This record gives sequence, structure tokens and C-alpha cells, in this order.
Amino acid sequence: MASGVRCSKTSAGGSRPLRRTVAWTSFNKVATIARGTASVAFDCNGEHTRIRQVTASQTTLYITDPATGVSLEKVTGSGGSIQRSIRVQGARHCGGETGSSPLL
Repeated sequence: MASGVRCSKTSAGGSRPLRRTVAWTSFNKVATIARGTASVAFDCNGEHTRIRQVTASQTTLYITDPATGVSLEKVTGSGGSIQRSIRVQGARHCGGETGSSPLL
């Protein structure tokens, strides 16, 4: 993982800076983003494709079938809720979502 880079952006009201620390992988993808005590981490496979996103409250897994291009996005929250979306790569949506409640 490459060394972290501090980024700053002014809040919508312009009164205070929003400081974030971003760490990059050796292949130039974001590995982590942190601001204060909140953070999000990303994992990639050997082909540099994102396969997982982790926050304090949820984990998202990204799975794609290379033969069909169908993608599964599985989101598991800290309360155990699961939401799934199945999509075809490109503009056409061919699936839906299941789960007990929205997580976002």
C-alpha cells in the first residue's frame, strides 16, 4: 500500500475543512479513506477489481461471473441485514434486491 495522502475539502457552508486521509494501493486504487473515527477500506483481487468494501457498520462483497457478466452485490450490516442486487454489466438491469431493510 502506498503512503497516505491528506486531502482537504471545504464543507458546504465553507466554514471548516473536511480532512480525509486516503491510502492508495500500488496499482493506484483507493485502499482506505478515513476522516476522524470513520473509515472505509477496499479490497481488490489479483486483477485489481474491487471485491470488498468494509465500514464500521457494513461489509459489501462484489462478485462477478466473468462468463456471463452478471454481478452480485451482497451487503451485510452490523445488525445482520442482507441486501442483494443482481445486475448485468452495462446499462440493462436484470435483477432486484432482497433483504429485511435498506442499509444505507
